[in-house]
Amino acid sequence: MRLDKSGSYHTEEILYSQSLTAGTASEDLFKLISNFVEKMIWIGRNSLDCAQMAHLQ
Repeated sequence: MRLDKSGSYHTEEILYSQSLTAGTASEDLFKLISNFVEKMIWIGRNSLDCAQMAHLQ
């Protein structure tokens, strides 16, 4: 970070750091959602397999 003559941080760098934290937050959210979707797909496949097994017996 650079200081200007008045001793305050440059706004571009502050905005950049804020956008970085927002980016990591949205990545975490994306990971959570994709993990959830994978679990739902896995549960759906297992229940389909169970239904097919029950149908065959």
